[in-house]
Amino acid sequence: MKHFFILMLLLLGCYNSFAFEYKGVYYRESDGGAIVSKPETGGTYSGEIVIPEEVVCKEYAYEPSVTYHVVGIDENAFEESYGLTKITINAPIKDLKINKCYAQEIVLPQLKSIELENAYISTLDIPSTADDVKLYGCPSLYTLVVPGTVSHLGLSNCSVLGDLVIQESKEKLYLGISDDTPVTDLTISRVVNDNNDYLSSLQNLVNLHLGDNITHLPSLDGKTKLKTVEGNGITIIERETFNGTTSLKTVSFPNLKTIRDWAFKDSGIKSIELPNTLDSIGSSAFCGAKLTNIVLPSSLKNVGENAFENCEDLTSLAIKGNTSFERNVFENCSSLSSVSLPNDLESLGEEMFCGCSSLVEISLPHDLKVIPKSAFRNCKALQRAYFNGNVEAIEDHAFEGCSNLQSLTQPTPLKSIGIHAFDDCESMAELVLPNSLEYVGGGAFCGVNLTKLTFSGSLKEWLGINFDYLIIDHDSPEDAGTGYPTDTNPITHAQKFYIGAGLVTDLEIPANVNAVNAWSFTGYRGLKTVTIPSWVKRVGEGAFLGCLLDKVTIQAENLQIDKYGFYVSGWIQEEGIHNVVISKNLKQVTGEGDVPTANAIDYDGTIEEWLNIKFNLKKEMFAIDGQGILRINGKQVNEIIIPEDMTEIHDYQFAGMALSTVYVPKSLKRIGKYAFAWCHDLERVQYSSVKTPASAKKCQSKTDARQFITIGDCAFLMNKKLTDISFAEVVDSIGNRAFYSTAWLDKQPDGMVIIGKSLYEYKGEVPASVAIPEGIICVCSEAFKGQSKLTDVTFPESLEYISDSAFEGCIGITSVEFPEKLQSIGDYAFSQTGLTQINISSNVMRIKGDGAFSKTPIKSVILEDGENELDMNWGMFGSAEIAYIGRPGFFALSGSGLKEVTLGKYVKEIPLDFVCSHYIEKFTILSSIPPVVGREGHDYFSEDTYDNCKLIVPKESLEAYKTAPIWKYFTNVEESEVSGIKNVLTSKDSKSLTYGINGCIATSNGIVIEKKSDGSVRKYVRK
Repeated sequence: MKHFFILMLLLLGCYNSFAFEYKGVYYRESDGGAIVSKPETGGTYSGEIVIPEEVVCKEYAYEPSVTYHVVGIDENAFEESYGLTKITINAPIKDLKINKCYAQEIVLPQLKSIELENAYISTLDIPSTADDVKLYGCPSLYTLVVPGTVSHLGLSNCSVLGDLVIQESKEKLYLGISDDTPVTDLTISRVVNDNNDYLSSLQNLVNLHLGDNITHLPSLDGKTKLKTVEGNGITIIERETFNGTTSLKTVSFPNLKTIRDWAFKDSGIKSIELPNTLDSIGSSAFCGAKLTNIVLPSSLKNVGENAFENCEDLTSLAIKGNTSFERNVFENCSSLSSVSLPNDLESLGEEMFCGCSSLVEISLPHDLKVIPKSAFRNCKALQRAYFNGNVEAIEDHAFEGCSNLQSLTQPTPLKSIGIHAFDDCESMAELVLPNSLEYVGGGAFCGVNLTKLTFSGSLKEWLGINFDYLIIDHDSPEDAGTGYPTDTNPITHAQKFYIGAGLVTDLEIPANVNAVNAWSFTGYRGLKTVTIPSWVKRVGEGAFLGCLLDKVTIQAENLQIDKYGFYVSGWIQEEGIHNVVISKNLKQVTGEGDVPTANAIDYDGTIEEWLNIKFNLKKEMFAIDGQGILRINGKQVNEIIIPEDMTEIHDYQFAGMALSTVYVPKSLKRIGKYAFAWCHDLERVQYSSVKTPASAKKCQSKTDARQFITIGDCAFLMNKKLTDISFAEVVDSIGNRAFYSTAWLDKQPDGMVIIGKSLYEYKGEVPASVAIPEGIICVCSEAFKGQSKLTDVTFPESLEYISDSAFEGCIGITSVEFPEKLQSIGDYAFSQTGLTQINISSNVMRIKGDGAFSKTPIKSVILEDGENELDMNWGMFGSAEIAYIGRPGFFALSGSGLKEVTLGKYVKEIPLDFVCSHYIEKFTILSSIPPVVGREGHDYFSEDTYDNCKLIVPKESLEAYKTAPIWKYFTNVEESEVSGIKNVLTSKDSKSLTYGINGCIATSNGIVIEKKSDGSVRKYVRK
C-alpha cells in the first residue's frame, strides 16, 4: 500500500509540471508560467534560439491551446548544447542563472540578477537594470561593460577577459575579481569597495583608466605589467603607489595636487605631465625612475629630499616657479644636460645637482642669494656658471669636483665662499672676486690652476677678507698649495694677482690697516717685496706662507707674527726670502713664530739695540739655518760682543746666523731658548769682556762679581763647530737639548757631563749606582733617559730641580730619597721606572704635567705636611694603594686600587674634580674642621664607600663630621689621636721605635713614622 501512494504522488507531480516544446525550445510548466528546460530524451539546442515573452502549449489537436508567460530558465537548460550560437531572451525574467552554456552570445532582457557559470559567451551586454552580476568560468569573454546600476560584480576564471569597463555611478560598487581573470585594460568610473586593494588580483593589468569621480588611486602593489595610468579625479598619489613598477611608462593626472614619498621610486615611468595644480612632491618620489624630461609647474611649492635622485635617463629639467627644494633632489642624474631655472626662484636645495655629470652650463636665477652646500658638486662636465647679480653666499662644496669649470665672474654682492667650494676645479683659469667678499672657507680653491686672479676692490678690502683654513695635522706643512690651509685662498694658485687693473708684485700695507689677516697672500709666487709699516701690529697666520720674497721690510715697533706667518718650507728656502730689513723701531716680536727667514738680515740700529729686541716666539728665526748674514748698519757681523750690563740674550736672538765667536759679559744671567741654535759656524763662546768696544764701556757694571747663568732650551742646538764654552762653570741650570749635537758635547769624556751647577747628561754606559755630586742644583732633561741598568741614584742636598724625562725609562730604579731643597720635578721625570713608593717634601712646589711618575708600579705616596699648595695632577699616581696628602693643591684620587687615604691638617678643601676609588677601606682626616667639599650631589664617593669605609677623624670632632656636607653620609666614623708628617730627617745607623700617625706604637701596616735613637725620624709605608 505504501508503494502505491508514492507512485500516485509522482504521477500527480508529472501531471502538474509537464514539458512541451514551442518553436524549437523546450519548456516545462511551473506555477505562474513556463520555464525554459533541457530538451527531452537527451537532445540539445543548436544555432540561434529566441525565448519569447509568451509561449503556447497544445498537447493534443482536439484540445484548446494554453498560453504561458516565460518566467525563468533552468540552470542546466543549455548543458551540452555545443552547437548553440546565440540566445535571445525577450522574456521579462528578473533573475538569470545559467550553467554550462556554449552560446557565443546571449541577449539579455531588463533583468536584475545575472549569474553565468561555465558560459562560453564571447560578448555580453549587461542590461542597465542589472544589480548583481556574477560570471564564473566564462573562458571566451574578451570584453565586458558593466553599467552603473550594478552594485555587486563577481568575476572568476574569465580566462581571456582583457578589457573591463565599469561605468559611472554615484553608488559604490562591490567588486571581486579572482586572479584567474587576466584583465589588462581596466576603466573604472565609480567608487569601488570599502578598502583600497580591490585590484590586488589583477597581476596582468597594463592600462588603468579612472573616472572623474575617483579621487584616490587603488593599491597597485605587484602590478609588474602596468604601463599606463590615467585619472582626471586623482588629487593625491600616496606613498609607494608605483614603487618598483618598472613596467610603468606614462601617467596622466591633470588635477593632481600631491605626490607623496616614494610614489614612483625605481619605477619605469618615462614621462609625466605635472599639472599646474600640483602643490608638493615627497621625498624620493621619483628616485631611480626612468624619466627623460620633467617640467615642474609654477604651482609647485615644495619638493622633498632625493625626489629625483638617480634618474639616470633624465636629460632636461624646467622649473617654472619659486619652488622650495630639500636636499639631494636631482643628485646623480648623470644624463641631465639642460636645466632651466626661473628668475624668481629664490633658493636651491643642498646637493641639488650633485653628480649631474652631463650638465655643461647653468644660469642662476636673478633672485637667488645663496648657492647651497654641494649644489653642483661633481658636475664634471660643467664649464660655465652664470651669476645674475644677487648671489651673496656660495656654501661649502658648492662646485667641488667641477673639473671642467673654466671661469667664474662673481658680481657684487657676494660675501662668502664656503669650505671646499671650488675644490678640484682644475680647469679654472681666470677668477674675478668682488669687493663685497668677506669670507673664504677652508680649502675653497684646492687644486685650481689660475693664470689670473682679479679682485675688484682695494688692497685694504683684500686684507680685510677672512680666509679660513683647514686643520693642519702636522707641524711642518709642505710647499704652498698642496692640500693644507693655503688652498683656502685662490691667490695660492694664481700666476698673477690684480687689484683692480694693477698687478701686485710689491706690497706695502696701507694706512689704517693694523693687521694682515691670516692667509691673505699665502703661496702667491708673484709677490716680490713686503713692507710692514709702523702702524701694523700683527701678521696673521699663514699670511705670507710659501711666498718666495726678495725682501721683507719691518718698520713696526711691536709686531705679532702668528704661526706660519712667513713660513717657507726648507727645500725651497734658498729660492725664498733673500733679505729682511729691520728698523731700529722694532722692540718686540711675539707670536707662534715663522718670522721671515732670509739669507741676510739688515738692521739699522746698534748691537745694543738689537739685543734689546724681545723675540717672544714659539719657534723659527730670521736667519736661514746657519747661513743668515747679520748686518748692523751695513756691516756684516761675525763676532758678537754682548755689552756689559746686559743680563739677558732673548729667545731666538741670533738663531741661524753665521757667527764665529760670542763674547758674553759677567753680568749675563740668561741665555734664552734657541738664542744661538743652528749657528753652524759658531766655534767659541767666551765668558769675558776683553773685546768690549768703547761704545759699550759706559755701560759696564762697576762690579766684577760673576753671575750664574741660566741657559734655555736648545740654546746652542746643532752648533757643530762649537768647541769652546768658557762660561760653563757659572751655569746653574740648563734647558732641554741646550748643547745637543755640538762639538763641545761630543768631546766630553764618558761619565757625568757637568756644566756649572747642572748635570747635563751621562755619557757612555751608566753603572748600576750613581751619586750626583754635592753642589749640583739641576738634573737636566733626559740626563739619564733610557738607562735601564741604573738601579740606585743618590741625590745631593743641593738639588733643586729634576727636569723633564731626566730618569725616564730607568726601570731598575725602585726607590729614591728626594732632598729637602727639591722644588720641582719635571714631566716624565720618573716615567717608566720601577718606583714603588714616593715621598715628596713640603718644599716641592711643582710636579709638572701628569706624566712625572706615569707608568710606574707606585703603591704608596706621601706628600709631607705644608701650607703651600702643590701644583700637581694626582692622576700620575693611578696605581697607588696608600696615600698621605699633607698639602692643599690640585689632586684627584682616581686610582682603582686605592685602599687607604690620609688628609693632613692643612688640607682645608677638596676640589670639585676629586674622585675617590670605589674600593677605599680607610679614610683618615687630621683636620678637626671638616674639609669643604665642592657641592652636594657630586659623586665624590660611591655608596659602598659611604657604607663600608672607616672614616677616622680627630678627637672631639666627631659631631662636626656627622653634620658636615658629604662627610655626614659615612656610617662608620671613629675618633682618634692623629698627627701629621713634616720635617723628616734620615739616618741609616740607629736603633728606632715605630709609631703610627695616631702617635701610638705601630701594630699594623700602613703609613708609619720611625723615630731613631739619634733623634732623626723617617716615614714610610710598612707592608
